[in-house]
Amino acid sequence: MPNLHELIEQEARTNLDDIKDVPPLPPGDYLAQVVGNHENVISSRKQTAGVQFTLRLLQANESVDRDRLDSFLATSNQSLRDVTIRHTFWDSPYAMSSLRSFLKDSLAIHGELKEALSNVPGKQLVVTITHRSQQSDDGSMRLIAQIGSTARAL
Repeated sequence: MPNLHELIEQEARTNLDDIKDVPPLPPGDYLAQVVGNHENVISSRKQTAGVQFTLRLLQANESVDRDRLDSFLATSNQSLRDVTIRHTFWDSPYAMSSLRSFLKDSLAIHGELKEALSNVPGKQLVVTITHRSQQSDDGSMRLIAQIGSTARAL
């Protein structure tokens, strides 16, 4: 996928009014694959620690509206396999049990935590994409896609 600078050069004659907003990724179930190792992250607003996984979408299941998916992919200038989404476990009283469930139930990984985390890259799972509203710093609202749940890929 071209970067922003390449797009500006390629689209030098594009009128600003012709640039379309990218719709959110449609909700539904997708087959996904974990890309690389987990990352230790800190939230920008509350400075909360978390463990984050990057998931690449591989295939849309029947629950996904194909027309909306095609619109998303065309407007965002991507193929489905270009789409990644982050799955984060934020530090809370529920973080460790949620991480355990993700590893055992969704990825079929067992054993000691550190070893289990090293076995995550490349594993496939089913993610359910949902939407939530997000307010930006300028007060505008938009829908963003998020992972609502995960399950073992069959």
